[in-house]
Amino acid sequence: MDSGSESSLASSSISTASTSTFSSSRLCPLREFIDKTSNDEKKRFDKKLARAIYSSGSPIQMVEKGYWKEFFKAIKPSYTLPSRHDLSHKLLDAEYETLQGDVMTKIRTAETVSVQCDGWSNIRNEAVLKFVVTTPKPVLLKTMTTGAESHTGEYIAQELGKCITEIGPGKIMAIVSDNAAAMEKAKQIIATQFNYITIYSCVAHSLNLLVGDIMKLNSFRNVESSCKEIIKEINGSHKNLACFNKIQLDKYHKVRSLKLPVKTRWGSILYCVESLILTKEALQILIVSQDSKGVKFSKNVRDHILENDIFWVRLDKLKGILSPIVKWITVLEGDAARISQVFIAISEIEGYIYKDNVKSLLIKSNEEKELTSLFNKRRDRILKPIHLAAYLLDPSFNQSELELNNEQHITAMQFIDNLISNHPQFQEHKETIILELTNYLGRNDIWSINFVWESAKKSDCITWWKGICNKTKLKNVAVAILGLPPSTAATERSFSTSSFIHCKKKK
Repeated sequence: MDSGSESSLASSSISTASTSTFSSSRLCPLREFIDKTSNDEKKRFDKKLARAIYSSGSPIQMVEKGYWKEFFKAIKPSYTLPSRHDLSHKLLDAEYETLQGDVMTKIRTAETVSVQCDGWSNIRNEAVLKFVVTTPKPVLLKTMTTGAESHTGEYIAQELGKCITEIGPGKIMAIVSDNAAAMEKAKQIIATQFNYITIYSCVAHSLNLLVGDIMKLNSFRNVESSCKEIIKEINGSHKNLACFNKIQLDKYHKVRSLKLPVKTRWGSILYCVESLILTKEALQILIVSQDSKGVKFSKNVRDHILENDIFWVRLDKLKGILSPIVKWITVLEGDAARISQVFIAISEIEGYIYKDNVKSLLIKSNEEKELTSLFNKRRDRILKPIHLAAYLLDPSFNQSELELNNEQHITAMQFIDNLISNHPQFQEHKETIILELTNYLGRNDIWSINFVWESAKKSDCITWWKGICNKTKLKNVAVAILGLPPSTAATERSFSTSSFIHCKKKK
């Protein structure tokens, strides 16, 4: 073998040895290619799957269905789905404990809270009570079916008392509910037991009752009846509706639906009125051309649409008087609603009723008096010292053109004085708080600085008190009051969110 062959062979051997060494270093054990799920991973997967099922209202039977098994097998072959029994027992209990722990942590870390209470009858006609705690972010504390127990004031007060004990009486600032007689009585019982707990009613519910009061006046009841008659004759006939929609497309280039008022939907009478006003011309064209188009309407409907000018004027005036009420129902039910806005809402509605609309409503003089009387009664039930105090302590309204009158101003200050005199959270610093309140109202001390008030325009009221006024004791009172909810909308939404639990099949 010549030297060239030897060199080539040596080179080949070195190369082979090098490749062998490299390959062996890159080789992985066979077990690394086998899918596996550790016990810890299975627990984590089970927990996440259970939470997804519970939160979405999915049936727990899904884990037994073939296609779902195939789906999870394709994603993670080694993962074994939890059994239906585990989902309805062990995993459900664990998830409840986790969420309840989160709720209690939020309540414990909040300096003060309020409690919302509301009742409901589900589709199975079971009586349900819910208790929501505002921290100020709302969290669901408890849901309970009351069985054969009547929702008396005493019974609801008893359950509220249990919630107060669980939370800690010293944390509670207020109890808020709707205007039901039993709820009102329950709140009075609680207020007697705890003189530092403020009670008030859901403003959105109260304003909805005001709408109901207005619609009980004979003139407006007749208008509503006529609206329903018109809408039913159009929506109740395929031909009438098709012709009406065709006219709308030709005239407006879009179709608006006519809306019937619904008792359970607050403000729906306004949407009914608006739908007729917006389609007035299309309705009149439809009636005029009914013979050629083959559509039929009763004489009463024809007269209302074509010849009854008073009907359309009253419709327009009714829209004007309902619009600010429904607007504030929507605002005060929103997530960003503030209790300090209640005074503004009532003032705006009052100004509209007294200054602008009553005399031009084309209703009888006795109905004018009844309307103003109805509003006064609702206003007095809605607007409480807590709302005046909230308005006083909201820096964004400090230079507003809308001011508390002298009586309201004194009422607000008396409320704050009573609160800090009796509530365990504030008693210790009463004198300091009173002094700071005086400085706040008189723009002295830190409140004499222009920057302090300019910053209020760029942040929400609670952030302002916690940030700019953080070193004051008045801050604690202001944050506690301004963090209260103006309505029980959070409780209402929780009923809607959990409605799938209360369906006919969930026995």
